[in-house]
Amino acid sequence: MPVHYMFSLFATVGTLARVTLNDLPVMKGLTRGHFTASGAVSDKLLEGKNTLTLEVLRMPEEAQLNFEIYALEGDDVENPSQRVVHLRKFEDVQASLAEGVRKVPYWDESTFIIDTQLPEPPYLRAPVMTVPCDGDPELHAAVKALHRAVDRGDVDELCLLMGAQHDHFERAMGGLDGSSRADCEASIHRFFSEKVRVEALDPKALVFTARAGGRVAHVQRADNGPILYAEREDDSTIVFAVRDILLARLTSNAWSVI
Repeated sequence: MPVHYMFSLFATVGTLARVTLNDLPVMKGLTRGHFTASGAVSDKLLEGKNTLTLEVLRMPEEAQLNFEIYALEGDDVENPSQRVVHLRKFEDVQASLAEGVRKVPYWDESTFIIDTQLPEPPYLRAPVMTVPCDGDPELHAAVKALHRAVDRGDVDELCLLMGAQHDHFERAMGGLDGSSRADCEASIHRFFSEKVRVEALDPKALVFTARAGGRVAHVQRADNGPILYAEREDDSTIVFAVRDILLARLTSNAWSVI
């Protein structure tokens, strides 16, 4: 049975932090309450050595930040066993400092090994590129193409643009329920089955960063807001929001969403 890798994050109120895995974003932002998050992470892992980075930019006294990667395995699909693969606790990281000293901002990098077979992420075969902070015409065109598909409600085009990302997620998750490309596309179809309100794209707010040794372009807004945002007109709590876009030049040598 395939092994599925997941992450679990806990941060207490007032923590401002960024978490990356193999230089790809997992979490960022300021916690306004006790914050927990979990989800699949197999698509960001590499077979062999992996690197986890915690950047703690602000943290109140006695606050906590814990990040765990664990494996779901075993033959019981409904109740798989859990095995901790890697765990970093901010208080443990700080224990190496002098007694009574709490150092923030703090940057922590740790490594761990994945000893099961995983599919190779498509960006590993992408060329190394120079990524200007304010982007270039091709990078902006890739983001605009995504927004245009959302704005027009062109679900087929949106699914096509996100196809490489969905394909790798399906391979990495090895048949986990809800992880196939068809499942991802069905979710998009359901959202756009009703009328939606789409926010305009603000190209001037975008920041571009080279990641994974220059093979990936990371797009985000300077204010950490969503790049793409749409909400259902019949229920504004149902939203389509994308805060991070990862692009790489794949087989067509054009920027593709990964």
